[in-house]
Amino acid sequence: MFELNLHLERLQRLQVQLSSGKRLTRASDDPAGAAAALDLRAILGQVEQYQRNGEDALGFARATESALGEASNLLRQARTLTIAGAKDSLGQGERTATAMQVRNLRDALLRVANAEYDGRSIFSGTRTDIKPFSLAGDGSANYAGNSEDIVRQVGKDFQQTVNVPGDEAFNVNGSVAGVADAFKLLTDIADDIENGNVTRLSDTRLREMDALLQHVLGLRADMGARLNTLEMTKNMMLNTQTNLREQLANTEEVDLSAVVTQLQTEELTYRAALAAASRIVPQSLLDFLR
Repeated sequence: MFELNLHLERLQRLQVQLSSGKRLTRASDDPAGAAAALDLRAILGQVEQYQRNGEDALGFARATESALGEASNLLRQARTLTIAGAKDSLGQGERTATAMQVRNLRDALLRVANAEYDGRSIFSGTRTDIKPFSLAGDGSANYAGNSEDIVRQVGKDFQQTVNVPGDEAFNVNGSVAGVADAFKLLTDIADDIENGNVTRLSDTRLREMDALLQHVLGLRADMGARLNTLEMTKNMMLNTQTNLREQLANTEEVDLSAVVTQLQTEELTYRAALAAASRIVPQSLLDFLR
């Protein structure tokens, strides 16, 4: 009878494996395999979290790189207007119109500086819930953000900074030596054009503009390098996830063809044992009655 129950238990376990597709339906099926599966699931959970962090990091870094690109384009246009405004031959009407164009570029730069990604301000440091820049009465900008980096854990031993704080990006408050405040510089250029300060425009302002433009372009190039690193890390995490899922499947899942064969064999064995038991039990009762 014990052997019959043993066959029945095996038969039931194979039926569960066949219906669930899982080799491990309870820890007692294979304690070592169950422990390995738990470890794999824990590692897989970490990798999937790194992937989510990486996707957010990529999105934020792309938005930052794009905004720095827009800023550099606006500064190039302002540089062209600075050269045009430095001509002695310009009439006052032309100077006023050119100055207005520069101020419009300054306002466009302010909009870029207040750009958002997924509802979060790009250039406010870690204070992403606020609008970081506002224009002051003298044409400079007030900065309400901070100078902190936004750092994402995108691998077990790897973190990446995905932002550029606004005070650094636009050198508000003179945080970068040798570079002018972007908003104040554009305001000064517009004023100099309107007032006909051609010497200052062709000398001081143009040098300041070149230094600012190189600064922003450098930040953009650095963010581009970070993007490349994040892309490589993303691909590495995808490969790791695929490998872990394969290992988990090999640990937990059954070979269906093998289980079907085992099930058929076990069914035949169980039926044979059942038939043998049916012959033995009546004879045992008769012997008992005698």
